[in-house]
Amino acid sequence: GWVSGNKNTRDADCDTGTCIHNEWSSWTTCKDPCSNTETMSRNRTVKTVSQNWASIPCRDETQIQLCSENPQSIETCETCLVGSWSEWSDCSTSCGEGNRIRTREITKPPLNGDDSKCPELIEKESCNKDVECPHVQCELGEWSSWSPCSVTCGCGTTTRNREVKGEN
Repeated sequence: GWVSGNKNTRDADCDTGTCIHNEWSSWTTCKDPCSNTETMSRNRTVKTVSQNWASIPCRDETQIQLCSENPQSIETCETCLVGSWSEWSDCSTSCGEGNRIRTREITKPPLNGDDSKCPELIEKESCNKDVECPHVQCELGEWSSWSPCSVTCGCGTTTRNREVKGEN
């Protein structure tokens, strides 16, 4: 037998080419960025096809995702803004350890309605723990005379009292 063919032929891998796309468009806006049903999308178009363009079906591309899954939406939906702290309240005691509080309010609640991620709105601290309460010495008057017995016979009661004149 004989072999036919060309001495100058060789096997080579074929480059099937690649689709080159333009940049992604911006995401469409969501009416409700916290929605678990509303979607947003972005797309990019085919820019060029390199090499062997005939063998590749190049198409425009689209991405779709739930509005609530977009990182910016998550931040927007969970963001909770609060105002400044109020002044501290008066201490609950004038001496000995007591407590005082200060408060602040939510100025912009999270769009998703979940305020569990909001900062604390009430702050409490102890106060006057180093302020000793003075020992009060009462000045008492003399005892009064006994009252008459509550019964004429049997077991009754009789009382006497005295007044507080002042405190030192």
